Amino acid sequence: MLKQNIKLDPKSLYRFSDEKMCFFIDVQLDGYREIYNEWDFSPLYNRDIDEDLAKYLNNCYMEIPFKAKTIISISVPKEVEDKNREEKSIESFKNYFMYLIRLKNKDKQTLKKRMIYYLILGIGLLSLANFVETIQVMGNYIKVLSQGLFVGGWVLFWELFSNIFFELNDIKKDLKTYYKMYNSDIEYNYR
Repeated sequence: MLKQNIKLDPKSLYRFSDEKMCFFIDVQLDGYREIYNEWDFSPLYNRDIDEDLAKYLNNCYMEIPFKAKTIISISVPKEVEDKNREEKSIESFKNYFMYLIRLKNKDKQTLKKRMIYYLILGIGLLSLANFVETIQVMGNYIKVLSQGLFVGGWVLFWELFSNIFFELNDIKKDLKTYYKMYNSDIEYNYR
């Protein structure tokens, strides 16, 4: 019988050093160029990381406990060893991770502005709905308008709460992961 919700031990998925007390994310490449997006020809220190590699690293960091130290260990053939390219690629990784952090911080600021907008507009619609209800005209149009304003106000408050409890939480989680990626050591091994 297949068990549901199997929780895998990260030590069984990733190399772990008892001596250094850290996890290693092993990446095996045939050359330095495989690190980068194949369509990006900007200077090495400013290139985007290959999309598949970035997704792989992100998934690895999600599986490894957050407080655990992590090292990205890149293995390339001995014949392509180039210390200069190695240093530039490490700088490129750090720049890329910092770029992701800047993007997430921008998303966070945009979300906060939108939340303030929802709050002000929601309060305004609910206040207007209360005011419209006090009008003594006994027309059905006023009742419909009042109910519409109440619904609109509460929908905006629902969006506000959704942003606070879900979207903002996701952004903070992503930011923690990106900071962890940025602060990780990167080492090269030659095979």
